[in-house]
Amino acid sequence: MRDQKVRIAAVCSKCRQWQKVDLDAITMLRGRSFCLIDQRGPCRIYECDGTAFFMWSTGESTPYRPLTTERGNHARMFGNGQGEEPPPDDEPPEPLPPAPAGISREAWAKADSYERKRLLRQARG
Repeated sequence: MRDQKVRIAAVCSKCRQWQKVDLDAITMLRGRSFCLIDQRGPCRIYECDGTAFFMWSTGESTPYRPLTTERGNHARMFGNGQGEEPPPDDEPPEPLPPAPAGISREAWAKADSYERKRLLRQARG
């Protein structure tokens, strides 16, 4: 990240304070192979006991994005911080939702709310 000039910030999930992350200091402490993806750390604000997650940006004019993977997001969403592992990636997909009579399940599953209204009107005639 340091070589690509990526900007990193830490955001506390409790007090919502943004803080710049010093990649040089992290490299000196943890080594060049240390990765911040899906990592969390303590908030550096005095008297805040929250945890900070990391955000990244490629430059001044680009917005920050979470420095996570889908697997990391899934673990935090369903693990509730208890250290539970997310389900393996090779799980079968969820079944398609039931569709009204006259509409294919595939079309109903892919449609957003506007498309579903259109499909219902089309099925009714």
